[in-house]
Amino acid sequence: MTKNDSTISIFIIFSPDHVAIRLTNLQMDAPLFCENLCYSSDVIAPELYLSEHKSVESIFEEKNIPDMSLLKAFSILLCGPAEIIGPGYKWKQSILNGAIILTLASPFFAFLNSIPFQGATPPGAPIIKSKGVFVFGDDRRGLKSHPFIDFRSEEGKIYRLQDYIGYDEIFKFNENNPDHQEVLVEGFSLRNGLGRFWPTQVTTIDGKVLLDKDKQNTALIRYKDPFDGSLFIMYVVAGSLWIVSAVNAVQIMKKSP
Repeated sequence: MTKNDSTISIFIIFSPDHVAIRLTNLQMDAPLFCENLCYSSDVIAPELYLSEHKSVESIFEEKNIPDMSLLKAFSILLCGPAEIIGPGYKWKQSILNGAIILTLASPFFAFLNSIPFQGATPPGAPIIKSKGVFVFGDDRRGLKSHPFIDFRSEEGKIYRLQDYIGYDEIFKFNENNPDHQEVLVEGFSLRNGLGRFWPTQVTTIDGKVLLDKDKQNTALIRYKDPFDGSLFIMYVVAGSLWIVSAVNAVQIMKKSP
């Protein structure tokens, strides 16, 4: 069927409950409107149904939904029906799903992040003292780049640092002294000798402190605690998603007759 050189395709869908008709305009950007046809999300959207227009109030009655509470509103927001949630229901459901998943999974991920920093610390762990240089680089694996820092001792050993954040003073020292980058380093291996290197103090040959011992100890305590640092950040993100979902749930409550 054509009108004004625009092609319109008609698809009729039969189901046990109703007959649905989809109109697709292949050449016009403007939406099509048909009298006495209404939108529904029971099948693939956007569908137009040969039925009388149903208000949100009638949907509440058909679904036998009792007096609306905030908990019930969250349940509808999570599981539907989409007609009550309203436009953008998929995004609204995704936000609530994200809030739930992030709330439940955050402690697990925080614990995983803390594992590399576990183990004994000096004096319970052997202290490594040596002179050498720090090497800053990128380990490229496919399209991804992973920055790293290695300490290369004068004995020829290479110690890869567990973390690459917080070593700006050492990086600046290397840039300003390209020919004399040797430093004095104290540190130990994490996870009782099985993990990567953690420097506790770094000084230049003439005694200038590049990495403070107290600062490093404070950072290690924070990284070892799974319920500090990263968990707080994840819960801040989860809290933001919960606030948005709460606003959406209140909007559903307002639709209740």
